[in-house]
Amino acid sequence: LFQLQRLLSSGTFYYSSNPRYDITSCSQRRSADKSSDARFFWNRALHFPFERFGIEKSQWLLKCMAGSVLVRTVYVGHLTGRVALLSRLSCERVGTRFNVRGTNSLGCVANFVETEQVIVFDESECSLVQVRGSVPLFWEQPGVQVGSHKVKLRAFEASGSAYYRHMSRLTSTYGKTTVVNLLGRKEGERVLADAFRTQHKSSKLSATVDFIDFDYHYQMKISKDSLSYLIKKLAPIVESNAFYLATEGNVKRYAACLNLPLLAF
Repeated sequence: LFQLQRLLSSGTFYYSSNPRYDITSCSQRRSADKSSDARFFWNRALHFPFERFGIEKSQWLLKCMAGSVLVRTVYVGHLTGRVALLSRLSCERVGTRFNVRGTNSLGCVANFVETEQVIVFDESECSLVQVRGSVPLFWEQPGVQVGSHKVKLRAFEASGSAYYRHMSRLTSTYGKTTVVNLLGRKEGERVLADAFRTQHKSSKLSATVDFIDFDYHYQMKISKDSLSYLIKKLAPIVESNAFYLATEGNVKRYAACLNLPLLAF
């Protein structure tokens, strides 16, 4: 019981008391599909028995997500709006740092987070989504001493199926997807980055999923202006991916997705 109380009071769980607002789903998904997103539905198991018997529970059994939420009021002239930043952590492959890395056989990766930026003015709602997660290969960092963890990769062929499942799921969920590889030149990162790049080139989806390399830490050491190179390269992609916009319930534009594989040493 103590461990459960500790988990729920950690400050990373959120819910909405408004039954019309499903906090597990982004704005675009909610407008098209009324079902919850199982990837971010952390207390889904509690809902199963009631759904099984057709019991209406929306007024008293809430849906929980893990992650972070930040909401602010903004002013533009005489208009007042709300800006929100929501990061939803997936419950499909959870675990602490160094203990859970990479993907499982189903293509679910560790530390997968969907971040949504939402702006609401009057009857208009605008949303932009990007996702990040651990590199979708079979890899690990065994050991208990921080700083001594070495990356261990399985054979190239072993990751092929899981990698394809992960990328296929991204494209089917979010549409056009772009991968931005931020891995660096450190020994472990370089090995993983090379394997990531090679796996992508051999994937059936390489022709439809853009892949961009950018060693963030190395480039920032060279020059603070290096980031402008990445921004310039991403600008046409972000522009073509667009964003979600709905005015008075009418959808004006749909968005695609930017995928940022995450590696935190």
